[in-house]
Amino acid sequence: MTQTPSDSDRFQSFAAFYPYYIHEHSNRTCRRIHVVGSALVIVAALLGLFVNGWWFAAMPVIGYGFAWSGISSSRRTARPPSSIRCGA
Repeated sequence: MTQTPSDSDRFQSFAAFYPYYIHEHSNRTCRRIHVVGSALVIVAALLGLFVNGWWFAAMPVIGYGFAWSGISSSRRTARPPSSIRCGA
């Protein structure tokens, strides 16, 4: 299981963050869920363009929902997006 950095140990640069990011996405199931979410965001964008503009509002829900579920599937704990920040 990966340790989440505390408030005082936030990543100070992208170079410091990247190994953590790669480790979080090393699980095959996590990557597959991310791909499905990304594909559905593209579908929602197309639906927003050609069917109804309200699909644009669904894009962040779909994208972040699949991303969080993908990460939590690999470590079984979900956390809000504000818990990781790159830089100060």
